[in-house]
Amino acid sequence: MSRRPLCIIGCLVILILWSLNLMGVSTFGGIPLDLTDSDRSVIIQGILYKQESNSFYTSLYLKKTNLIQNSKKQSIDNVKATIKTEYLKQLPSDGDRLLIQGRLKQIQEPGNPGQFNERSYYYARKIKWYLEAEQVTIQKTKADKGVTFRSRLKELLKTKIKQITTKKTSGLFMAILLGEKSEVERETLLRMQLSAMSHCVVVSGTHLSILGWGLFRLLRKLRIPLWMAGMISIFLMIQYGIFTGNGASAVRAVIMFSMAVGAVLVGRTYDLLSALALSILLLLSDNPKWLTDSGFLLSFGAVIGLSIFYPKLKSKKENKLGNTFLGSIAVLLVTLPIQMYAFYEIPLFGILVNLFVLPTIGIVLISGMAGCVAAFFSLFLGKILAFPAVLILNFYLKIGKVIQSIPQATYITGSVSLKRAVIYYGILAGWCFLRKKSKKVPRVGLILAVLVLLFPIPENQTKITFLDVGQGDCAVIQQKNEVYLIDGGSSDVSKVGTYRILPFLKYSGIRTVDGIFLSHPDNDHINGIEELFEAVAKKETSLKIETVYLSKNKEKEEKINEIAQLAKRAGCEVRYIKKGAQLKQKAFQVECLSPENETGESNENSQVLLFKTDNLSVLFTGDMEQKGEDAVTEQLNERQEQIDILKVPHHGSKNSAKEAFLEAAGAKIGIISCGEGNSYGHPHKELLERLKEKQIGWYVTIERGAITVTAGKINKLSFYKK
Repeated sequence: MSRRPLCIIGCLVILILWSLNLMGVSTFGGIPLDLTDSDRSVIIQGILYKQESNSFYTSLYLKKTNLIQNSKKQSIDNVKATIKTEYLKQLPSDGDRLLIQGRLKQIQEPGNPGQFNERSYYYARKIKWYLEAEQVTIQKTKADKGVTFRSRLKELLKTKIKQITTKKTSGLFMAILLGEKSEVERETLLRMQLSAMSHCVVVSGTHLSILGWGLFRLLRKLRIPLWMAGMISIFLMIQYGIFTGNGASAVRAVIMFSMAVGAVLVGRTYDLLSALALSILLLLSDNPKWLTDSGFLLSFGAVIGLSIFYPKLKSKKENKLGNTFLGSIAVLLVTLPIQMYAFYEIPLFGILVNLFVLPTIGIVLISGMAGCVAAFFSLFLGKILAFPAVLILNFYLKIGKVIQSIPQATYITGSVSLKRAVIYYGILAGWCFLRKKSKKVPRVGLILAVLVLLFPIPENQTKITFLDVGQGDCAVIQQKNEVYLIDGGSSDVSKVGTYRILPFLKYSGIRTVDGIFLSHPDNDHINGIEELFEAVAKKETSLKIETVYLSKNKEKEEKINEIAQLAKRAGCEVRYIKKGAQLKQKAFQVECLSPENETGESNENSQVLLFKTDNLSVLFTGDMEQKGEDAVTEQLNERQEQIDILKVPHHGSKNSAKEAFLEAAGAKIGIISCGEGNSYGHPHKELLERLKEKQIGWYVTIERGAITVTAGKINKLSFYKK
């Protein structure tokens, strides 16, 4: 290391930037803007470099962007503009200069633990602003001829790929060769993820290394002079990296490939770790936010695993299969905490799958690239050359299908704490150091590190988390190994179960949900749970759901039966409860206070649940209205017991939580779950005034994000958004 100053500098830069990130210090550049009036319409100007469309919305990505105010231009960071597709009078082309009018906002931070960090993702790609577009005008066509050329070439290559491959494999080809995942079916992407083949559908360092060195060797065999072959190879790989989107892995590979070829040209020894450190420094100097990007971390982690740990693991005997296996182990050891940080789960069959994938991915790349080039001259020849790649990709898809059919194909790990990650890497570093001194140090020492990482000491505290699901409800009760959900739906957040509820469960290391209570069958309380049932039934997740608790209602009988059937397909037991039903566990109990019968309007017949531990009582009220509220008020008065926390009924509507009910409950804290700018005016100012009058402090999920109550001698509240 002392002979590698770049490595030392790289480590220091990473340490400094990571520390700043932990302290909440922004490392993202750009000119600050005054957006106090976020509803005010503005005009921006920029070059379109990427677009995504469906039947409803079109997203336009702009670079070289200016904010136009009072006839003055102010340069700002890249912008993602979204407009309803029907509002586009003319579809622009990549490379066009556009004028777009709309509301400019900062990209939102996530509201829940485990939720995809959209802000961090786009910041790493130099996109800081989001524009709700109202009008799009093409100011100048082909304003950036380079972007226009790359876009047209990409579309032409897409056409050729579709002509020389099959319908099932064309999307994968586009992802592997062009970095375009938009045409890959969601089911296919999921299968690739479950079987640890996700690296096959991105332009990774492996891809560029194979193509770059393949090109260099081909040029040399054609008797191209060394210097010319090297410079051509470097130039084309740089262009290919730009062409495929400049992802962190691709840029890293281009830099390292350039240094490796450069070393050959000047007759110097190539040092892999120094090249790695230089690529880190170059990437982070351009944009420090790469440090939080999973692709960046996994790419560099894989190289470190192969360069440092693999030599310590591999056998002296020539055994290609065995050494490939050990290479996969080395990569996994280094990237395991990163996978837990980014995805909260690991594919259990990943190493075995990669024994086949790693040796064959080169064939896919070379065959696919050769087929594409040949297709410009002869489609028949293109199909013949691409046939080996098509055959292998079909086999990849079959592997993914088989893996998906296996129960528990993935292991939900939960997120990794900084403390556990540091201890883990400390053990790895110690083992590596000792192994360097003596080959007799057993490999079993690595198992200790993995155990420390994967099996943390379980918490014994009861926690209730009210998730930010927009205009809807979802609460998660955790007590050691017992987990229950109360509702899970939203009327304004798309795929709330897939993108908010399930990620939180994975983040928390929850592998089994013991029960789900559904207060009533309105979409803003159940559609996310329906998504969970479907995912479990299709084996898209290894999550298990044991029981769902429903309440019968004649008005919504058909919908309740539909939910019950969906739950049964997911292997879930269905139970029906009403007033008086109790669920007793060692550390807590849940009692149903309502509904009393099957008649009445759906909201009125909401399940009302009283959750109690030795130190905490929480009243979950669904969307109950006046009649239900009166009935619950009467019960609370009879019990003469005080509630600690009230989940305010009906998202804080005007007529919810009347004075008599609030007095009977006696809660000191109210939790309101609703969406930003909802059309109902929730939480209503009259409701908030009643809470204030009764000296009840209230917290709203849209403002605070996920709100967690931790039971103890002194109950604690914590908020995801500070």
